[in-house]
Amino acid sequence: MLEAPHAFALERVGFAYGRWGGGGLVLLSSISPVADEDYEYDASVAARIGAAAISKALQFALKQRAAAFHVHIHPHAGLPRFSRTDIMELPGVIDPFRQLIPEQPHGLLLLSHDRFSAVAWFPDRTKVQFVNDFTIVGAPMVIHRSEP
Repeated sequence: MLEAPHAFALERVGFAYGRWGGGGLVLLSSISPVADEDYEYDASVAARIGAAAISKALQFALKQRAAAFHVHIHPHAGLPRFSRTDIMELPGVIDPFRQLIPEQPHGLLLLSHDRFSAVAWFPDRTKVQFVNDFTIVGAPMVIHRSEP
């Protein structure tokens, strides 16, 4: 779903939703890709989403009182790294979630074919936290670790 081509965006993005399980445990149970029409053309970045995309994601998270993570893929094997643009712009995308649903953690999830990088802002912590592990529950179950 996040690897399908788009008319002009070079990558797809979406939002994953879930609940805080306490401590550092966040259970993400669903993902929604950003709709084609909610991308904005900007040749300076691989993908730019507009206010409509963020508004839709925020409305869903508010209705569910859910944790929300901006998610995208860098399609390669190995540890993906957030780009300079990701680091500069994506925290601002997550800020409204943090303000309106302060009881849940929110963050950024970057996937590759076999690894991930993620950060989260937890309600009970003052600084952003690096995420070390996450599990995809399904058939088959997949456990990802940030360390090799």
